[in-house]
Amino acid sequence: MKQIEINGKSYDLHYGIGFIREMDKRHEVNGNGVSFGMGIQAAVIYLQDYNPVILADIIQAATMTLRSRPSIAEIELWIEEQGDDLEQAFDDFLSALKTAPMTKLKVKKTLEAMEG
Repeated sequence: MKQIEINGKSYDLHYGIGFIREMDKRHEVNGNGVSFGMGIQAAVIYLQDYNPVILADIIQAATMTLRSRPSIAEIELWIEEQGDDLEQAFDDFLSALKTAPMTKLKVKKTLEAMEG
């Protein structure tokens, strides 16, 4: 998904370095005094588990560079309004992460590790 319409307004979704940085902040693992950003891995796992909370994280992170961004309340309402189309939304976001230049390698490796 490269664009989303929320509350009648279209937003471009960008899955670049800023997106990865933001997702890593939201999904950080700490151990032995070292922290690791696990944003893309968490996104893949949660998308495949159909956890709707990850959709809000992805949309917020993918719109963070825009001047005008949807609020968390608007994003959550959009997610709730998906109803029977919610499964398709998960598939669309996973597909976008699989093909975006900055995320596709990490997504591929994460999916391979999950299979193997």
